[in-house]
Amino acid sequence: MRNPNVADNKGHVFRHFVVYGLGIVLMNAAGFLLIPLYARYLSTAEFGILEIIGRCVEISTIIFALWLGMTSLSFYSKETDEDRKNTAISTGLIPLLALSICSVIIFLALARPINHYFFGNDRYLYLFRMAGVIMFAELSSSVPMAYLQARMASGFYIGISLARLLSTLVLTIVAVVVLNMRLKGVILSNMIVGLSFAFILVGYTLYKTGHKFDWPMYKKMLTFGLPFVPGALFLFMLNNGDRFFIQRMLDSSSVGVYSLGYKLGTVGGTFVLGPFIKVWGPYMFKLDRDSEDRNAFGRYFLFLILAYCLVSLPLALFSREIIRIIAAPGYWEAYKIVPWSLVAYLFWTAAIFPDSAFYITGKTIYKPLVMGAAAALIFLLYWLLIPVYGIMGGAYATLICFAVYLGLTWFFAHRIYPVKYPLGKFAYVLGLGIALYLIGITFLAGLSLWLQVVLKCVLALVYPGLIVASRVLDKGDLQTARLYIVTMWGKITRTSDAVPTS
Repeated sequence: MRNPNVADNKGHVFRHFVVYGLGIVLMNAAGFLLIPLYARYLSTAEFGILEIIGRCVEISTIIFALWLGMTSLSFYSKETDEDRKNTAISTGLIPLLALSICSVIIFLALARPINHYFFGNDRYLYLFRMAGVIMFAELSSSVPMAYLQARMASGFYIGISLARLLSTLVLTIVAVVVLNMRLKGVILSNMIVGLSFAFILVGYTLYKTGHKFDWPMYKKMLTFGLPFVPGALFLFMLNNGDRFFIQRMLDSSSVGVYSLGYKLGTVGGTFVLGPFIKVWGPYMFKLDRDSEDRNAFGRYFLFLILAYCLVSLPLALFSREIIRIIAAPGYWEAYKIVPWSLVAYLFWTAAIFPDSAFYITGKTIYKPLVMGAAAALIFLLYWLLIPVYGIMGGAYATLICFAVYLGLTWFFAHRIYPVKYPLGKFAYVLGLGIALYLIGITFLAGLSLWLQVVLKCVLALVYPGLIVASRVLDKGDLQTARLYIVTMWGKITRTSDAVPTS
């Protein structure tokens, strides 16, 4: 007999997925405008330099306690008493603020040698120092944003995120287009907006949760969260290490071209995986408690894969046209990166579900093992492929390693938390999408531009039709999806943002 709580939870998680989805679509509709702004007003070399500086900030935030965000979310979700939930957040936030200050001091001290390593001079040193302030803002905001996510305060979360992104967009346009500050304007805009919203978020969170600090709980947080640090560093290298290798082996212009194609290739993950992750973090624990079996994990896995592929096929088919519209001619070769990146992130998206086993069981020690093995492989592939194939070598390495990462994650997760996933349907959906893409870029290549566009649109529309005709989704899944769509707006207006107590 089906547990009624599971059905209620489905509606709840779907409602929040829709809210996050709509908000993230709006956020990235604005954020996507920054990509053509960079590709039109920054040279390929400047775009590459921006990427290297941004990745240096990101790796620093991982080292200096960004793990506290996910750890606080996990502890909040596992507690049932409201006071203990608030204590979990404040216990994570208070030391985070101290660590953020220390991290800025260390980052500024290392800015000169890092700058010299990548660029060989002090020309961009002041940009590295400005980026240290951005790092402080990002670190300080991690626990407050996790708090909103844990409460499933989706409306407020999206409101804050959208306001931040729009502020960044407006300031960046003014700085880059109007004041012609170019690269400096981009970093200055992010610094101003990041600091402003960090103060707002920290103040709001402490106001809501209080200033309690529980030392025994914090020691448990350290035990739970510190294993994520090496895993997160490995994760960073899987997602961003290619830029560093391209910078050292090729040049900043190559980094700029590669990054544009890579960013467009992650749009599928941004629009589909992004909102799902915001809901899935706290929801997977509740699903584990309330489900009589684990089949629900497999169903959600299939839904997410289908959504990702339906968004990604049009992006792959029209990648050349999109790049030519949004970017200056120096960037046009970036379209070659897009389909490889889309498939790579399909594997990454698929790994989200088996990865949940490590959080649910608390056996986070497996994370660094999986990440470490994949990172070692990708380092080897970067070293072998980039000198031979240029920027395409980075794309090949990413796809291969993300596939390996999915396999390793499933291998370990299945042993500690067995779940039956519809891998046959996954392979069919992927293979069908690749076949339609290959048709679009080979058989249509000699036709006129407008005829190519029309026929590519037909291929994109045929894809969901073939999936439905192939009965990838059973009748119950289709009825459930139809019901959710019909009742979506009613759920959004009637249901509170608070997570129902169990």
